[in-house]
Amino acid sequence: MIKFKNKKYDLLFSNNLAPLQALNYADELFFKEFKKLGVSSYRIISVIEQGWQKKYGLISDLKLLKKQFKLKISNYKWAPGILKKYELQSKKLRDLLLLISNKKYFNRANGELIGDLIKIRSNSATMDAMSNLLYLFSSLMGNEFFDNLKKYTKDKNILNDNFVYYTQPIRESRYAKIKIKKLSNLLKIEKRDLNFSLIIRIGAFIKDDVSELLDLRNKMAKNLYLEIAKRIKCPQSCINNLQIKEIERALKFGDKIKELSKDRREVTILFYPNDKIHIYEGNRAISFLNNGGFSEIKEKISLHGQVACKGIVRARAVLAHNSQEANKKMRKGDILIAVYTAVEYLSAMKKAAAVVTETGGITSHAAIISREFNIPCLIGVKGVMTAIKNGDLIEVDANKGMVVILKRN
Repeated sequence: MIKFKNKKYDLLFSNNLAPLQALNYADELFFKEFKKLGVSSYRIISVIEQGWQKKYGLISDLKLLKKQFKLKISNYKWAPGILKKYELQSKKLRDLLLLISNKKYFNRANGELIGDLIKIRSNSATMDAMSNLLYLFSSLMGNEFFDNLKKYTKDKNILNDNFVYYTQPIRESRYAKIKIKKLSNLLKIEKRDLNFSLIIRIGAFIKDDVSELLDLRNKMAKNLYLEIAKRIKCPQSCINNLQIKEIERALKFGDKIKELSKDRREVTILFYPNDKIHIYEGNRAISFLNNGGFSEIKEKISLHGQVACKGIVRARAVLAHNSQEANKKMRKGDILIAVYTAVEYLSAMKKAAAVVTETGGITSHAAIISREFNIPCLIGVKGVMTAIKNGDLIEVDANKGMVVILKRN
């Protein structure tokens, strides 16, 4: 948690930014789509340093979102409506990407290049909003769904089996796998809880499918990005640090953007105070943080989190701040401790006896993959990256949702 201008922000997630997914698509369109889905937007501070992002949401906004999400649980048309819209929009984007992938851009006008870039953004903004919205839903409401299941049984094994069953994706995608197809001890839950489950399950599918679509977008639009980089006389990596409107200006007027890109690679702040984006880079970003009194709030550390896959493991802890560190340090049977996980962590996760992440919800990558590998997993364990040191002997009790330090290294 941080404080900025005397307002408290909570850490929503922290991750390595994949190419062509951050500043190219930093605009107000995301929140316009967000509101169309029936909930209010929320204020964000996104701090990007050397390609690593920490995204914070204003706590008062997140509380308001949670209230709105509670109302959606009784709206039986909301989540199916989102899924139907997603299916139509994803097909539209795939068709557009197929068309763009077959184009030879070297002889095309600048206007056509930027037009195709804008079309990609316009078509992906809706799905981007859906993915973020439903991820927030699972993160803010996941514990409540788990608590709701407790009214049907006191047996922890039955409870955990049903929690996995009722939160797995509605259909399979790249990494979102259906773990339990049939359950002998399946609980018969009320209509409202079934809808609660449906929202989470649709979110699990959409979040992973959108991630796959973003990767496809980068692959199929490769010729477009390469031609743009050539025309504005900068490496393709330089484009990653520019907004679409800045790319457009560089194509039209020859704006020099190398220095801007360089500053943004070092440090960039994306600030959404009221549905409007403000971008600060380099010294301006540092000044922004200083002037706002940006500071970490020291909290009492309690090593509890949300169960993503049940089980109990005692083993050596390995702290990893990025995928390279995880893949280098992990030995078979270790417990992986990370801020989050993504596809780049897969080889490390295959060695893990258990996984613990500081952020994430029940539809996060760590939760999905741990269920697929059938290894104990806790997510959203705040303070775990600070409390545990490399080599500590720890116990991950993913039945009770606890991490216990047994012996310091």
